[in-house]
Amino acid sequence: MPTSKLDSLIDHLDDLRRWCRRRSRDSHLADDVAQETALIALTHLDTLRDPDRVRGWLYRVAQRRMADEIRRRRAERPLTYEPLAPPPKPARDRGRAAEVRRSLRKLPLFLRRPMRMHYLKGQPIGEIAKTLDTTVNGVKARLYRGRRMLREVVVPPCR
Repeated sequence: MPTSKLDSLIDHLDDLRRWCRRRSRDSHLADDVAQETALIALTHLDTLRDPDRVRGWLYRVAQRRMADEIRRRRAERPLTYEPLAPPPKPARDRGRAAEVRRSLRKLPLFLRRPMRMHYLKGQPIGEIAKTLDTTVNGVKARLYRGRRMLREVVVPPCR
């Protein structure tokens, strides 16, 4: 490995680290990318033909590493269910709860169970899906159909 290429590489490492930090809000990610880029550059420095082009080559490698790392981290992020409205509170008024329970009895069992679990007990949709051995979307569909049927059964709107 000729020293001119190595010297040129070393001269650009501080600039490379600053460049990575400007492109990422996460300083740890930027430092990791700069370090990985330096390692890649050291292992492939002998393939570089023109030592004057080390800077552009380094930044191109860093840019690709940054994009790969961001994609990888995005894929690792867990998907969460965020309800559009705040979760419903369990019915507290005994008279109201009794009225709702009577109306719920008129629904088919496959709609009644998720309605009770979600609206009367306040259980989250994901938990209901696990309990009923179905998907989150399946529970949402049952809740929608149950609400629609309850409107037809004559449940006055909640206040």
